[in-house]
Amino acid sequence: MSFSREQLVHRAGVDEDYVDRLHELGALRGRDEAYEERDVHVAALLYMWERAGLSASAILAAVDSGTLSLDFLDSAAWELPEPLPITYREFAEEHRNPLHLLQSIQEAMGFAAPDPDDRVPRDDIAVAELARIVLEIGISDEGVQRLFRVYADNVRRLAMAEADLYMEELEEPWAGAGIDESS
Repeated sequence: MSFSREQLVHRAGVDEDYVDRLHELGALRGRDEAYEERDVHVAALLYMWERAGLSASAILAAVDSGTLSLDFLDSAAWELPEPLPITYREFAEEHRNPLHLLQSIQEAMGFAAPDPDDRVPRDDIAVAELARIVLEIGISDEGVQRLFRVYADNVRRLAMAEADLYMEELEEPWAGAGIDESS
């Protein structure tokens, strides 16, 4: 299935200028009205990583050198939920959450604060709902931020443990046996 440039922008949650930049970096396989599903995933992933402080050009250099693989983006298991059709500003008003709190929660979790006009990822619905509930029981903005910082720290610890387990129990034995991970 191919996607138009407009569909790529919409599904990846990026703007036209970002797509142009990714073309300059050679990150996208498709062009004009013929983008692949992988292009949507690459655009979204690089955008998220850049928002977290990583450089798209450095990531792509690691891919080119073989240090990093983005082959997992071709997996049928990789699914990219479409962002909501509203901005953070609109979302904050509709869900009775202060915009500054939604932005600071993202920072507390290790991400860059979203721009008020960025579209909201679907995962942020649960984050906003929990924040609203915690605020309603009387917890301060700082307490909410601390709560999400703890959640994010523990998710990072779980991800590291899973990655270590994968490397020790699967990757290293496969490599030692000469098995290709794409098999």
